[in-house]
Amino acid sequence: MYTQLTDEQNFNVELNKKEKELIRKLINGTASKAELEEVQEIMNTPQGRQGFDEVMDETGGEFKADPQAETDGSVDDKLKLFKQRNNIEPVVPVIRISLWRSIARYAAILVLIAGAGFYFIGNRNNKAQQQMASSATSVKLIDYKTARGQRATLSLSDGSTITLGPDSKLSYPESFAGNRRDVYLQGEAFFEVAKDPQKPFTVHSYELETRVVGTSFKIDAFKNDPLEVSVVTGKVRVSSLVNGQKKQLATMLPGDHISWFKGQPTTDKRDILETLAWANNKLIFNNQELSRILAALERAYNVTIDSKKLSGANEKISVTLNGRWPLNRTMNVLAATAGFQYKIEGQKVTVFSK
Repeated sequence: MYTQLTDEQNFNVELNKKEKELIRKLINGTASKAELEEVQEIMNTPQGRQGFDEVMDETGGEFKADPQAETDGSVDDKLKLFKQRNNIEPVVPVIRISLWRSIARYAAILVLIAGAGFYFIGNRNNKAQQQMASSATSVKLIDYKTARGQRATLSLSDGSTITLGPDSKLSYPESFAGNRRDVYLQGEAFFEVAKDPQKPFTVHSYELETRVVGTSFKIDAFKNDPLEVSVVTGKVRVSSLVNGQKKQLATMLPGDHISWFKGQPTTDKRDILETLAWANNKLIFNNQELSRILAALERAYNVTIDSKKLSGANEKISVTLNGRWPLNRTMNVLAATAGFQYKIEGQKVTVFSK
């Protein structure tokens, strides 16, 4: 096996002549199947990726074209030629990027794995772009985003329905292939999942995976806030995924609630009607920090709330609001409950202590 080094160790490591020659063959499309397997191990290491950049730099950042091909063709043309030589299909979109002018612009990596039948083109400075597949068939994800002050109801190909909250994003395939149904959530959403015991439905939200076969539940997954799952019907299995290690946290039933924050899970009960009310644009907060309530109102009403002059922003209160109310009515009820004053100026709300 090819030894993997840490990034710190990698700074002073160079590939040997044979390893660089294998990378040249990968780029030129002349590597044999056995050589491609060797390249796979090399390219899975930091020094291998650095060596790839060096070889690309030596060749001027270009793949060698056929005599009939134009030498000044686009990057897309060269990548197309590369795929044709190796008889493969892409599973991720080509990222248009110059391969040599600077570190930030030529840090594109090609990894070809013949046994799995895929190759990856990506910018290693953006790890979120990496996608892997076990076959040559690509799965195109649709990204649906809501703006602040906006909600949406989505119907998926399997019959599942998702109510997406304000300032949220759901990524999902046009159709579910194979024996899995995977979607990706940033923000908040209520899921009504069509039952299919042979094809589990999994929601990926940062460090949590929520897996079901047919049930209804709500997920809150805003960055830097606790990740939360509340179950209305059926059975839900929640796992954490940290540093590549998956750990089951809980198997949840109706009324169960789990919160995951800074690597720690907390489980308790939550009123089912409260969770259902959110799907109908009711905003019910039970023993919730005022700062989080204000953040939710910023998303719901597409406003900025300045609370610098508000003392007790971390105090917990309970209040029931309605997303269909005008902003001033919502602020009147919240101010009376929490004991503060406020001022609305266009899209800015200033709250301050009495």
